Amino acid sequence: MQIRVNAEPAAFYRAGQVEHMRTNRRLQSLLQTQRELMGKELWLYIGINTFDYLGSILSYVVIAVPIFSGFYGDLDPAQLSALVSKNAFVSIYLVSCFSQLIDLSATLSDVAGYAHRIGELQETLLSLSRKHRDLSAVSLKQTVQGDTAFLLERVSLSAPSSDKLLIKDLDLRISQGNNLLIVGNTGTGKTSLLRVLGGLWESTWGKDGDFSKTSSH
Repeated sequence: MQIRVNAEPAAFYRAGQVEHMRTNRRLQSLLQTQRELMGKELWLYIGINTFDYLGSILSYVVIAVPIFSGFYGDLDPAQLSALVSKNAFVSIYLVSCFSQLIDLSATLSDVAGYAHRIGELQETLLSLSRKHRDLSAVSLKQTVQGDTAFLLERVSLSAPSSDKLLIKDLDLRISQGNNLLIVGNTGTGKTSLLRVLGGLWESTWGKDGDFSKTSSH
């Protein structure tokens, strides 16, 4: 989304290849994280659902073991039935509570994920804060040798979809290390000139040279 919104500024800075590499690297990192997450969630939900389905069966198995082993052989059928009902209620209740406890593990994993993201955000903010302080401590005034970055000779240009000239017979020399302020009303061709300098548009006629790629900044 950010690349789509800032496509033109990225083109001005010739950052297409860099953004392409960064996007692919982050996409691969995201896919790897998603694969790891799906693998861990698979075993988590298998355990949760298995215990949910086997919990009720397990409660009756726990009751059946002492009954069929003859531990309650001295009880008559009425007493045995009452004992089975009592123990069944207790065991089913315990299994149900334990099932709910296991179900909370999914919520716990979500909370752990949110906490991890918040921790990463805090670390990033602290890192940016330290970088900002370091940059503030360094003087921003640097002496740069004034080499020619762009040279325009009698350049005229118009929008690709129009024959109306926005700029006519412009002679301009832009040197590295020198600031240039371009002012004018809306629609007078300020951004169009930047597009020509950035190589996004072709000039209608005239000579324009870009020396910024071969000279050091």
